[in-house]
Amino acid sequence: MLQSKSFVKKTKQGRVQKIVREHYLRDDIYCGAISCSACDDAAERKLSADAAAILVVDTNVVLHQVAALSLSSVLFILPVWFGLRTRRDDTLWGYLSQIDLLENTAIEDVVVLSVVLDDVKNKNLAVYNRIKALCLNKARRFYVFANELHRDTYVKDMVGESPNDRNDRAIRVAARWYQSHLGGSAKILLITNDRDNKRKATEEGLNAETVESYVRSLAQPGLLDLVVVPSSGDVNMEDVEDHRPSKKKVIYSEHKPMSEITSGLRCGIYHQGKLRVNHYNPFEAYVGSESIGDEIIICGRSNMNRAFDGDIVAVELLPQDQWHESKSFIADDDEDDDEEDVHLVPSSADDAPRNASSTQSTVGSSAASVSSRPIGRIVGIIKRNWNSYCGSLEPMPMPADIADVTNFVHPGTPLDEEAAQRGTSVYLVGQRIDMLPKPLTEGANMLMIQI
Repeated sequence: MLQSKSFVKKTKQGRVQKIVREHYLRDDIYCGAISCSACDDAAERKLSADAAAILVVDTNVVLHQVAALSLSSVLFILPVWFGLRTRRDDTLWGYLSQIDLLENTAIEDVVVLSVVLDDVKNKNLAVYNRIKALCLNKARRFYVFANELHRDTYVKDMVGESPNDRNDRAIRVAARWYQSHLGGSAKILLITNDRDNKRKATEEGLNAETVESYVRSLAQPGLLDLVVVPSSGDVNMEDVEDHRPSKKKVIYSEHKPMSEITSGLRCGIYHQGKLRVNHYNPFEAYVGSESIGDEIIICGRSNMNRAFDGDIVAVELLPQDQWHESKSFIADDDEDDDEEDVHLVPSSADDAPRNASSTQSTVGSSAASVSSRPIGRIVGIIKRNWNSYCGSLEPMPMPADIADVTNFVHPGTPLDEEAAQRGTSVYLVGQRIDMLPKPLTEGANMLMIQI
């Protein structure tokens, strides 16, 4: 049976080219089960006859749980599908995102679908090599089923269907084909963490479970350590594609665009001024603003928002109930010494602490007192304090060490002959007879000052 696949691609020269490829479908691709009587006797059979169930897993299950699939004893079908043989009388279909689970020797008789292998290869080559090694290992019962080349399991792309949805549909079609092909000899169970895929499989009459629920039903606590569980039970496929903890953390808020800053300055929402950082605390600064006639205090790294000393910035005032000045402390060498409160820029003598006792009472009475001076946060940088500098690189001098002065003496020259006759420098009382001229021994060596 002949099918055609066409798509449009952009070449390196920038031209748009339509590609049409022929896709041949066959009906002589076998299921790989020993208990199957419909397939040819000469076909390769890796799935044992006493397999109680066949597990089908999708791409994301393999990507995250390959190690645990190697532990179970059920027949699994994975997209390319694995057949996993477990102690239960179920057949399980799941995703390829549980590679560590799949690699455990407790899981056998797994059918891996070709659509899953291709998807895993595109997303994670390391996991693809691991699952491929499982399929090639003759000691393991992992069977690759080419569902994309089988006439009964191949699915066409639908209009407006995403690649993920199309692959999920292909997995369900392959699982349904295994269910009808094997009849009642094995129960097919789809393993997936995709809520929508699980719901559709249940509506189509397939048995579906999540990875965690299936592993818990095996009553093997050691397998639970290999299960990669999403943060909230069944989630969408987009949410389970990569469960690695993100190293990116948003620390600073985005700078406002210049158009918004300009309109905010006109309306009085923002205030413009030059940022000055406290010499004693790099996370405290102030901005002199003419619009309010006072200095605006900036406290904390997030409120400074990547601005540096000398930058012209736009500041937004915080609500008045948040006008709490942070305290800077200068600690002595002894950790038990009393701490002294130091204000950023005291506006008057009354703002400074009178003595240590008043400081302690101030700190102890309240963690942060309401300040009379406004406190804000930087929402944008109008002009950076970047100065232009111009200079030139001077050539580096090449001083000669005492052992390197012979570099300047070329062989066969009169200087070389004279040095050969002397052989070495002679040191006398208050006098030295040099082997080489003084400009080399005294003026060009690295022991001289300023050389």
